[in-house]
Amino acid sequence: MVADALIATRINLNPRGAQPKMCDGWYIDGNREKHVQPMIFPSNHKLNGKPNSIKQILKERNIWPDNGIHLICEQYSGKHDDVDPERSDCCARQIMSLQPDFCEQKSILEEAIIEAKHIFERYLKFHCECNFIE
Repeated sequence: MVADALIATRINLNPRGAQPKMCDGWYIDGNREKHVQPMIFPSNHKLNGKPNSIKQILKERNIWPDNGIHLICEQYSGKHDDVDPERSDCCARQIMSLQPDFCEQKSILEEAIIEAKHIFERYLKFHCECNFIE
């Protein structure tokens, strides 16, 4: 991934500690309007220029739970494999990683290939007999 990629596991729950600056994200509000969301605090904020926290990002998107939430759920093993896939509110990182702008993040390889005006296609890692080259 590029250095400023939107990756939920790189963001802290609160605006402290080391975390990278990320490119601007976006979200669609209840009125179906698309809003660009800067991932750094604005110049009129006391933390100006510092990266936003997951809590701040989710509050701006109006999806932060009133009773709060943990950064990582208790069942988390690294990839949410053991968490019910239908559950989207187990922890802040899960909520953030399911946001459309984070889901659309491309790898550095994919971005380079598309920028060179080539076609980028993914195939199954296993069952190569399903690939067109077999």
